[in-house]
Amino acid sequence: MMILFDLRYYRLVKAVHEEETLTRAADKLHLTQSALSHQLKDLEHKVGFPVFNRVRNRMKLNEPGLIFLESSERILKEEICLRNTLEKFKNGKNGKLKIGLTSMGSNYWISQILKVYQYSSLELEPVFIIIHKSDVIDCLNLGQVDMVIIDDSMNFKIAQNIEVFEVASSENIFISQKENSTTQKIKKLITLSQDFYTSLLYQELIKNNLISSNTINNAVSQLDIFIYLIKIGFGVGIIDSLILKDYTNAFNFTYKSIDLPSAKTRWLLITTTNTTTIDRNRHFIGV
Repeated sequence: MMILFDLRYYRLVKAVHEEETLTRAADKLHLTQSALSHQLKDLEHKVGFPVFNRVRNRMKLNEPGLIFLESSERILKEEICLRNTLEKFKNGKNGKLKIGLTSMGSNYWISQILKVYQYSSLELEPVFIIIHKSDVIDCLNLGQVDMVIIDDSMNFKIAQNIEVFEVASSENIFISQKENSTTQKIKKLITLSQDFYTSLLYQELIKNNLISSNTINNAVSQLDIFIYLIKIGFGVGIIDSLILKDYTNAFNFTYKSIDLPSAKTRWLLITTTNTTTIDRNRHFIGV
């Protein structure tokens, strides 16, 4: 038959071992001596033999008692760890945080935005999930994500249960291997966005005669490929400045700002108030 022990027995053995008398151990555990004696007898009855020897008015663990003490110390440490973890979880200071991203390109600059958040002190584990822009509110309300990072070009109706925070601003820039590449009409464009053709910026570039409808758009999905194509002079890249923040000094490239309203971007973090993770969300974004 399996013997199940209450946590009080682990605390009892540890306290009596440390104090060596029932009187002092009872004081330490905030019990009467008779209550502690009763618990000790109950424990020894459960295991079927004594765990302490009485030596010169001192309580000394015998061999089974030492085995019990070793397990007691390990279990009590685990209990403290569990209590602390659950308390942090209750207060929103640890656990997994599901962050929705609306484009694959976000993977490259997300660390720049999230540097202001304290992973180490909050013990939060960010999990990134790619979602479609049209599904942002539904994913939040269904609990599929805890928060979403989008750009302010997305028009959606703010519901009462939605909170919006601005987390960063950036601009799209031209990047090329040759200095004069961006001063002429661009024939080959390299982007990290598959849907650049449908963007407002694309339309404004054509309207301002910076590119033409015949300009070839080469969309790639990896930053290292993007950098390589620029390096060999394959074309002119257009990229968010946040992505290049850590790369501007690494390559001898030419950079040029795009003086168009649609080239400027405000990055927003959207979360919902009707979720069990609201405290965790607010801790994460520093509110």
